Amino acid sequence: MKILVIEDDYAHFHTIKMALKYALDKEIAVDNALKLNDAISFMKDKDYDLIISDLFLPYSSTLMNTIENVINNKRSATVIFCSAMNISKSDLDHINSKQWIFFPKNDKFPENLKNTVKEKFIG
Repeated sequence: MKILVIEDDYAHFHTIKMALKYALDKEIAVDNALKLNDAISFMKDKDYDLIISDLFLPYSSTLMNTIENVINNKRSATVIFCSAMNISKSDLDHINSKQWIFFPKNDKFPENLKNTVKEKFIG
C-alpha cells in the first residue's frame, strides 16, 4: 500500500503514522511531504492508494489552493484532509459537497482516521 502524508508538523505526522499502524495492524512506510510543492512532485512520480493532507501548508496561498492541487494530482487515491486550524463554514460546505473526507485535528482525530482507513482498506 502506497501512502503519502502531507504534513509539516512532526507531532501530527507521528499521530497519523500511529493511527495508520493501528488501522492496518502493521508498521508501514509512508512518504512525507512537508509542503505542497513537494507533495505535487511525489504525486507525479507515484500512484498512491491513500493521501492524508493537512489543509494549511507552507507555500500554499490558500486552503482551496491546497485542496485543488491535491485533488488534481491524486490520480486514484483516497484523500483525507485534516486541520488543526478552524476552517470556514463555506470551506467545510465545499469539502462536504464534493464528498471528500475531512477531520479536524482534535482529540478524536486519531480514532476517526484509524476507523476510516480500516473501513476503506481492510473492510
